Amino acid sequence: MTSIEKNILDLKFTKYTQYYAATLTISFTYLIGIFILLLSYPLNLIKYTLLAAVSLLIVYTSLYTLSLFRRQMETIMKKINKLNYTHGQY
Repeated sequence: MTSIEKNILDLKFTKYTQYYAATLTISFTYLIGIFILLLSYPLNLIKYTLLAAVSLLIVYTSLYTLSLFRRQMETIMKKINKLNYTHGQY
């Protein structure tokens, strides 16, 4: 039963690792796009304010989801380590 539990936890860990990597990739792509926009297109104050509000919302959401994924990954690693120590595997 232990190897099945460990395999399931490994699959969950892989899933959250993929989510984490995808969120990082999307966030950096968004920030690079905003940087290119600011360099190439003149914006007035209203557009800057709207862009800043949307960007803060997106960055906050990305950081929040990254922290959730990271927490899930740490919880899964603790469970895997507990299984390994319980059954004499190091």
